Amino acid sequence: MSNENVLDRRNEMLRRNIQQYLAQDNQYGLSAQEQHFLQHMIKELHQNMHEMNASHK
Repeated sequence: MSNENVLDRRNEMLRRNIQQYLAQDNQYGLSAQEQHFLQHMIKELHQNMHEMNASHK
């Protein structure tokens, strides 16, 4: 697999996990640990997207 394919797959997994955490947050709220983990996943998704955009140039 190329690096771009790996980043695509990782981004898809991050998006799914982020959606699940947001749905849980909207229904029940998140613990401090879950909130921290959600923020970490969002940051990682942005970093991956930046790497993908940089590789297209």
